[in-house]
Amino acid sequence: MNSYYVADESMDPRLLRNRAHPQWVHILNKEYCDLMIERNGNFSIESSKALSSIQKDLFSHFDFDFKGKMDYKGAQDYMDVWPKFRGCFGVINERIKTIFEELNISKEEYILHPIDIEGCCEMYYIMFVYQIPITNIVLKKSVYCHSFHPEVEYKLNNHNQYYDGEFECIIPKHLVIGKEFSNYDIIRIQSCSDTFFSERLVHKIMENNVIGLQFYPSGRHAYDKMPFLSNTIPSLSFE
Repeated sequence: MNSYYVADESMDPRLLRNRAHPQWVHILNKEYCDLMIERNGNFSIESSKALSSIQKDLFSHFDFDFKGKMDYKGAQDYMDVWPKFRGCFGVINERIKTIFEELNISKEEYILHPIDIEGCCEMYYIMFVYQIPITNIVLKKSVYCHSFHPEVEYKLNNHNQYYDGEFECIIPKHLVIGKEFSNYDIIRIQSCSDTFFSERLVHKIMENNVIGLQFYPSGRHAYDKMPFLSNTIPSLSFE
């Protein structure tokens, strides 16, 4: 069974160069923001059951050409985006796209759209990851915690407890989902802001010296990226 890592923007000081944050691509399409707010906002427990079909329809039918602008000079293989809505992973170039294709990663897991970035002659794509609905989480074996105090753990008895905001500042600490997802290489789960990459995908990316991505072993404590928010990276398992 696959091991997983959380994939995120690199905090390598050699890339940051005393800047406050890594390279971002600002999405310039106002219609993108309007559409994502309208159709990809908060979900009820009922609509969560249809989340996959909602996002597949939404992410497949943007009727405009994406345009973006980097925060500063210096394109990377991977760059985060702003504004960032649920399901959006960031911007990737042909190098990363080729890795996905070489590993034959299922298009059921992600979708790409070309994006024209000012000052870049290289081809880039904005990447969306289809989220696994919260209703697929096995709650009796999953654990949530307080985002500022991860030692404070919560067990949810039903999914409505998450939607109703019964627990303050709640984030996942250990997530259990169905075995039908255990062969996925890219996993994004509703209620979790992290994107998981499989071990084989991470190894391939590292072998190719991709710039802009950083990987954290799932279940690791001491989140050195933003320790003031949380020191817990959720672990992931299957049942």
